[in-house]
Amino acid sequence: MRSLFGAIGRGVFTLEASAKKRERVDDVQVLEIPINSQEFELPTIRVWQLQRQSACLSYVIISQRRAIVIDPVGDVYLYQKLIKHTYAQIAYVLDTHLHSDHVSSGEELAVATEARYLSPVTMQAWLDNSSGWPEFVLRINDLVMHAMATPGHTLESLSFILANVAFTGDLFSLEGVGKAELRNGNVHKQAMLLWQSMSHMLNQLPATTLILPAHAAMIELGSLREILRPLLMNPTFFVEEIVEKAKASV
Repeated sequence: MRSLFGAIGRGVFTLEASAKKRERVDDVQVLEIPINSQEFELPTIRVWQLQRQSACLSYVIISQRRAIVIDPVGDVYLYQKLIKHTYAQIAYVLDTHLHSDHVSSGEELAVATEARYLSPVTMQAWLDNSSGWPEFVLRINDLVMHAMATPGHTLESLSFILANVAFTGDLFSLEGVGKAELRNGNVHKQAMLLWQSMSHMLNQLPATTLILPAHAAMIELGSLREILRPLLMNPTFFVEEIVEKAKASV
């Protein structure tokens, strides 16, 4: 059977028309993301996407002079410099998952700004299964952000949903599962978790949700759903594809 992964390249993940403003701060490209805060009865929110030359994406959320930084990487001075001009204070620093391709600056940034660092491992203890899927709510003043367990790329992976955007880490990065899990013989289990997480998010969130990954440009969930539909229709085929890609990466 022909692999469907070739149809899901970086060129697919594009929604440039939705971006409000693009600029550069030092060597980092900064893109402002449109947020429908009024539709969700939330205070005014600004979201910036930060892209370094390494292609790793970080996100900054600002509301009522409080900021949340998601998946920071590199020099923490950049985040301090960017937020300083908004008169906001970094309150929380989050990582969507434990990164194998780079070192997170999360703890260092939290110490430098006296913010609270929340690792994905720590947040696992907050997950509530009462709704049928592990999740919890993070509140900062009037800002409400939903966290959803999305294991697969790594076992502790989380995604964060705010208004009409979802910060998904590497959930939709189809490079397979981690090499450590492959060595431990858990690759089939982890691939099935990835299929479950992707299917759950694509079926639960509105089609107009903007997916903000950690290594690709944003895309509307409805468009991503159509792209991935053939791949997700058959979980057995999906797991086989993931396992083959994981083996090839060793």
